[in-house]
Amino acid sequence: MIVLQQSLLLSRFGFSNDDLFIEKSKDYIKGEAIVEVTHEANLYSVHLSQPLTKGEKGVWTPTKVLY
Repeated sequence: MIVLQQSLLLSRFGFSNDDLFIEKSKDYIKGEAIVEVTHEANLYSVHLSQPLTKGEKGVWTPTKVLY
């Protein structure tokens, strides 16, 4: 499971725990992942990176959201 860091980018979309989050890809070596979010009948693709520490203990930070 990916734990997302709170960010200004994500707060603009109003995602909540009631939304459906599906992990589509995750690469610990590159520190990149994609999560699909279904929010209010819309599908978003959230691209994530691990800018500081890569691996299972790294924090995921959103880099872009595609609608």
